[in-house]
Amino acid sequence: MQNIFKVAGSLEVKLPTMWTDEKQRWEESEEEKRREEKRRRKKIKKEKVSEEKKIQVREKARKSRNTVFFK
Repeated sequence: MQNIFKVAGSLEVKLPTMWTDEKQRWEESEEEKRREEKRRRKKIKKEKVSEEKKIQVREKARKSRNTVFFK
Protein backbone atom coordinates (compact mmCIF):
# COMPACT_ATOMS: atom_id res chain seq x y z
CA MET A 1 0.00 0.00 0.00
CA GLN A 2 1.33 3.44 -0.94
CA ASN A 3 0.87 6.56 1.10
CA ILE A 4 0.29 9.60 -1.05
CA PHE A 5 0.32 13.01 0.58
CA LYS A 6 -0.81 16.17 -1.07
CA VAL A 7 0.81 19.32 0.27
CA ALA A 8 -0.82 22.68 -0.26
CA GLY A 9 0.76 26.05 0.38
CA SER A 10 4.20 27.54 0.15
CA LEU A 11 7.51 26.10 1.23
CA GLU A 12 8.91 29.60 1.76
CA VAL A 13 10.96 29.94 4.92
CA LYS A 14 11.16 33.17 6.87
CA LEU A 15 14.61 34.08 8.13
CA PRO A 16 14.98 35.18 11.71
CA THR A 17 15.01 38.95 12.18
CA MET A 18 18.52 38.81 13.64
CA TRP A 19 19.86 37.32 10.38
CA THR A 20 18.15 39.89 8.16
CA ASP A 21 19.34 42.74 10.38
CA GLU A 22 22.91 41.44 10.23
CA LYS A 23 22.67 41.06 6.45
CA GLN A 24 21.38 44.63 6.10
CA ARG A 25 24.20 45.92 8.31
CA TRP A 26 26.73 44.01 6.20
CA GLU A 27 25.29 45.46 2.97
CA GLU A 28 25.41 48.99 4.41
CA SER A 29 29.00 48.39 5.48
CA GLU A 30 29.94 47.23 1.97
CA GLU A 31 28.20 50.25 0.46
CA GLU A 32 30.12 52.58 2.80
CA LYS A 33 33.40 50.90 1.83
CA ARG A 34 32.62 51.47 -1.86
CA ARG A 35 31.79 55.13 -1.21
CA GLU A 36 35.00 55.60 0.80
CA GLU A 37 37.07 53.97 -1.96
CA LYS A 38 35.43 56.25 -4.53
CA ARG A 39 36.24 59.32 -2.39
CA ARG A 40 39.83 58.14 -1.97
CA ARG A 41 40.29 57.64 -5.74
CA LYS A 42 38.76 61.04 -6.44
CA LYS A 43 41.11 62.68 -3.92
CA ILE A 44 44.16 60.95 -5.43
CA LYS A 45 43.10 62.02 -8.92
CA LYS A 46 42.59 65.61 -7.75
CA GLU A 47 46.03 65.65 -6.09
CA LYS A 48 47.60 64.20 -9.25
CA VAL A 49 46.01 66.89 -11.44
CA SER A 50 47.10 69.56 -8.95
CA GLU A 51 50.68 68.25 -8.98
CA GLU A 52 50.69 68.19 -12.80
CA LYS A 53 49.57 71.83 -12.85
CA LYS A 54 52.35 72.79 -10.42
CA ILE A 55 54.89 71.07 -12.66
CA GLN A 56 53.56 72.91 -15.71
CA VAL A 57 53.78 76.25 -13.89
CA ARG A 58 57.38 75.53 -12.84
CA GLU A 59 58.33 74.51 -16.37
CA LYS A 60 56.70 77.62 -17.77
CA ALA A 61 58.56 79.83 -15.25
CA ARG A 62 61.84 78.09 -16.08
CA LYS A 63 61.33 78.69 -19.79
CA SER A 64 60.58 82.37 -19.32
CA ARG A 65 63.71 82.83 -17.18
CA ASN A 66 65.89 81.32 -19.88
CA THR A 67 64.39 83.36 -22.71
CA VAL A 68 66.69 85.86 -24.33
CA PHE A 69 65.31 88.88 -26.14
CA PHE A 70 67.21 90.59 -28.95
CA LYS A 71 66.70 94.14 -30.25
